[in-house]
Formats: sequence, structure tokens, C-alpha cells
Amino acid sequence: MARNPMYGQNKSDAVSGSAYVTVGASGMGSAGQRYCICPIDGRLTAIYFMCTTGVTTAASAITVKDGAGDTIGTGSIPVTSANGGVVVATGLHTDADSDLSAGDVVEIEWDGSSAAGAGDLVVQFAQSV
Repeated sequence: MARNPMYGQNKSDAVSGSAYVTVGASGMGSAGQRYCICPIDGRLTAIYFMCTTGVTTAASAITVKDGAGDTIGTGSIPVTSANGGVVVATGLHTDADSDLSAGDVVEIEWDGSSAAGAGDLVVQFAQSV
């Protein structure tokens, strides 16, 4: 009898594929940072921003770091109106520092260049294969 190649996979309680973590970001008019925990062994791949209060005046640069303070990548939150959604950082998985273990801390900093703004940062992680 042929063995199902997925045998065991379907019996696992482990998360597979991708996982998303939402981090609230308020006070974008001044420099700040938020932290999240990597939920799976894998790589940080992208960050999205869902705007709840318009980002005004200028784009806000972001820097993404691992728990050791090593930069994984950078991005930018553009001037956008409320209820808009934008991709702010992609290609983060190409940096060696984006290899993370479940429980690792990720820091997202912004420079405060915009006069105002708030929303949710959605951080995407992809499981290691």
C-alpha cells in the first residue's frame, strides 16, 4: 500500500505556510517603534500598512530589525488617506537577518517625518521549508 506523502503533516498542530501579525501604529508624527513576536520558524517577508488616520505632509521611513538590533530591511509609509492600504516593505526575506525562530522579537521603527498618521502594520512571516 502506497504511503500518503502528507502522512504526519495532517496530524501536526504546527502552523504551516504563512502567518500574519498585526501591530498598532499610532503617533506617526514623531519617531517611534513597535515590537512583535515571530509566530513561526521562518522569515519575515513583507509589511503592509492599513491607514486609520491619514498620513500627512511626508512619507515616514521605516526600519525593520531583529531582536539583536540587526537591520532586516527598510521601507516607507507614504502620504495616504484614512482607510487606505499600502505595501510598505517587501523583499525582506532576502536578508540573512530575516531568518527567525518562533518567539524572536521584531522591531519596526519609523522616523516621524509625517505630521500625523495612525494605522495597523501587518507583518507577514513565511515558514522555513
